[in-house]
Amino acid sequence: MASTKLYPSYLITGASSGIGYSLALEFAKRARDADAPLALDITARREEALNDLRAAILDV
Repeated sequence: MASTKLYPSYLITGASSGIGYSLALEFAKRARDADAPLALDITARREEALNDLRAAILDV
């Protein structure tokens, strides 16, 4: 039987500002520090701000 690894997965709504923005960055930083895979889905109404968050996460 094949082994299946499960990784943390998070969905953050309203991620373009405030608590959602902070949570997304914090989850990304913790995954980086633990050298662990992470599935992070972020949503928001403001596309430009969401793209800025994506860039910030990739810089982590």
